[in-house]
Parts: sequence; structure tokens; C-alpha cells
Amino acid sequence: MDRGRFKIGLLRVAMAAAIVCGLGLQASHAAANKENVADSSSSAQKTPTATQQVPPSGVSEHNASETSVPIASGGGSGDRWTIAGVVAAIIAAFIYAYQAYVMRQTLVTLNRAFVFIKQFVAIPAVHVDNVNDILFWRVGAIYENSGSAPTRDMRNYVNWTYFRDGVPDNFDFPDLSPSGVASTAKLLAGPKQTITAQMHDIPVHLIAAAKAGEGVVLIWGWVEYRDVLGGRALHRTEYCSYVVADGDPRAPNCQFSFPVYERHNNADKDCEHKPGVRAHVRAQAVPVPRTQ
Repeated sequence: MDRGRFKIGLLRVAMAAAIVCGLGLQASHAAANKENVADSSSSAQKTPTATQQVPPSGVSEHNASETSVPIASGGGSGDRWTIAGVVAAIIAAFIYAYQAYVMRQTLVTLNRAFVFIKQFVAIPAVHVDNVNDILFWRVGAIYENSGSAPTRDMRNYVNWTYFRDGVPDNFDFPDLSPSGVASTAKLLAGPKQTITAQMHDIPVHLIAAAKAGEGVVLIWGWVEYRDVLGGRALHRTEYCSYVVADGDPRAPNCQFSFPVYERHNNADKDCEHKPGVRAHVRAQAVPVPRTQ
């Protein structure tokens, strides 16, 4: 629930409380008026006529007028208490609405979907006639949803490239596509579930060139999603890591590590590209190592 919807909810609660209290005040006034009318009628029936209003013997007219007690009109004190009740009811309604908002926000924070990169994987692709002849390594990311709620409208995009002279300082992490048109993949991650993102085939000679210190291989991407508890809020996770062969990349049993790059590893408002703002799409050129 966003702040705007919360304010509208508070306003509705306050208006409902005011209407209910106003109806109660109107009913209270009606009852008081009815009681005053009844008291006036009863007093009129008990008032003596002009011929009966004779002061008793020994009492002068002046003393008789002093002994008469006027009837006080009611309702003033009751009105004040009724207005105080209206104010108290409105304040109580605001407090109740705020407490409900805090409880719901706590529930969302503790249980909403949160997607992050759990790990990367690298799978060798070998020649059909020689299992020891590595053609490329298929590399991809594994996402995990650590929340207790599933994702909605989940999309992601994964990129990689080879830099002969290191990653430029002004690199803006575009979405790369051979055709120049980036089509996002739609995914779903259930509560506490891990899923594999798109895999990319990185030629073994580029990984070997990076192993020899002639350049670096970088893999980066992003995932955006909503969740069933957070309403319309759009969340984003960005990631970026080096692809490093710890052994001989031409051997099928080669192990890999994926050191985190210094940028493009954030979530939500801290991301390089804010949630809902797509990176520009760039045509992906075929990387060439320095030795070629």
C-alpha cells in the first residue's frame, strides 16, 4: 500500500466516523428537544390559574416573587459532552487506521517476494566426437525468491561480453542483443523457490584469453517483479560479476568463480536503472581477444 492510498483510507475512516457521530449528535438533540417539550407540557398543566395565584396570608407579593424558582433549560452541558465524544471518536478512528497500516506494512516487509542472485553456474559444451574438446561454456544465473509470497509480472534480461582492455569507467550496462531488439523473458518464482535464468554460450577461447590476463569476461543482468502482497510496487534486482576460470577452461572439469563487479549490484531504489526504467538496447558485437 502506498502513501496516497493510505491517506485516502484515513480520510474515508474519518468521514465515516464523523457521519456516525453526527447522526448520534442529531439523535441526541432530537431526544433532548422531545424531553424539553414534554417537560414544558407537564409544567403548563401544573401551573395555577390567575385566580389561584394568590399569595398565602402573611406573604407579600415581593416575597412571593422571590420564592419563585425559574426552570433551567437543559441541553447545554450535554451538547458539550456530545461534541467531545465526536472528536474522541474521530481521533480513535485515525489511531485505528494507522495501527492497521503499520501492521500491514510489517506483514508485507516480512513476507513479500524478494528475488536475488543465489549463484552462477557454468556447464561445458563439448564436441560431439570428442568429449574432451570444449567448444564453449554455458553460463547463467540462478535466482532465489527468499520471500513467503510468489512473484507477479516477473521479467529479466541477462548479458555478457568480453573486454580486451578492462571494463570502461563509463560503462552503462546496456541490454545487448544481436538484432538490436531486446525481448525480456517472463518468469515466475514461487515462495522460497530457485529458478535458472537464461544461459549464455561463452566461447572457450575468450575464457582462456581472460585466464591469460588478456581481458575480462563480464556477465550482468536484471530482474523486475511485483508480488501478491506489495500491490502495484515494482521491485528490481541488478547483478554483475566477472567470469573467471580457476583451472584450464579447455578441461571439462574446470571450476569457475564469479567475483562481484564493483557496480550494478543493487536492489530497488539503489539500482543503476530505477525500477521500470529500461536500459538502452545495443547491438551485440562479436568479441575478439587481443591475440586475434
